[in-house]
This record gives sequence, structure tokens and C-alpha cells, in this order.
Amino acid sequence: MPLLVFGQRNVRLVVVTFKSDIKTVTIDSATKALKIASLLLNSNEFQDSIIKRKFPYSNFCLGCDNSKDIVGDSILGQTILDSIFRRSAVGLKLVLKIQGKLPFWGRCFGLGNTCPNKDSITSFYKNIRCDMGKELPFTYAYGIHICHEFAHNVGFCHTDNNVDHDITEAVGWIAYYFVKKWYDDHVLTL
Repeated sequence: MPLLVFGQRNVRLVVVTFKSDIKTVTIDSATKALKIASLLLNSNEFQDSIIKRKFPYSNFCLGCDNSKDIVGDSILGQTILDSIFRRSAVGLKLVLKIQGKLPFWGRCFGLGNTCPNKDSITSFYKNIRCDMGKELPFTYAYGIHICHEFAHNVGFCHTDNNVDHDITEAVGWIAYYFVKKWYDDHVLTL
């Protein structure tokens, strides 16, 4: 199992509602994906990876239109963790649609969308499968995707999709790295 340390900060992500256009992806799948996302966010590995980081202040946003907060200098890893763990439990409305943007030049993107502070995540099944489907079962890939979208939910928007500048991209890649490792090492069971 992922390493959890006594006294470490925790968040529990739970399903409030789940609407799926994919018959094989049920509320049970969504619940398991949220369990994976919660385990990742609560893990020592994830928190240690984030705490060391510093990002441009332009990652903060107020709404879906990517409107920015007052200009500042930078966002430290501690601020990111404070945002993620602002609430100990978060009920999410999950919507899973068939497909968003089509792959372009062999790249899969547009896996979902989330507005800050709405507790609602829309995801695109084929886009998630295109991006991570060769390496992981869908439920694991969905859990990783939820970590990325949860970073949007707590108030961070894309800057330039560069993992060194973009908080949500960094969260997604850190989630991918550790969940894939746990899956490959058979330490993460549902």
C-alpha cells in the first residue's frame, strides 16, 4: 500500500452523484477511482513530491473562464497542499461522457474539465483510455485523472501545460507515476 504517515494530512473523496454514458463504467468503478485518488493524495510520496515544488502565481484562478486572482509572486508546495486538504471530505458529482476532443498528431488530450470550487468533474472515457489505457485498467486511469481534475477543483488552472510551470499537470504526472508504480508492484488492490 502507499505509505501513509501518522499525523499526515488526509482528504476523502466520495461520490455524491455519478452519471455515465458508458454502461460498463458503474458507480462501483467511480467509487474505486475515488479511493485510488484519495490514497494518492494522502500518500507520503505525493505530499513529499508537492511540498518541494514552486509554481508561477498564474496557476491560481477564480472561475471556469480562467480569470486570475490578484497577482503574486509564486505558489509554494505548502499552499498547494493547503488547498487540497482544505476540507477533510469532499463529495463530488462525477459525469463520464464518451469522448471529448479527438486525438491530434498522436496525442491524447482534453481528458475532462472542472471549474474551481464546484465539486463537479466531467471526464471523457475515450480520452482517458487513449492517454493511459495501454498501461492501466480504466479505473486506475480514472483515479489518476480525478487527481488532476481535483487540482482544478481547489482553484488551479492551466498555464502552459508544462509540468514545471503548471500545477494541475504536475499533480496529474505525479499521480500517474505513483499509481502506475503501485499497480505494477501489486501494492494497490481494490
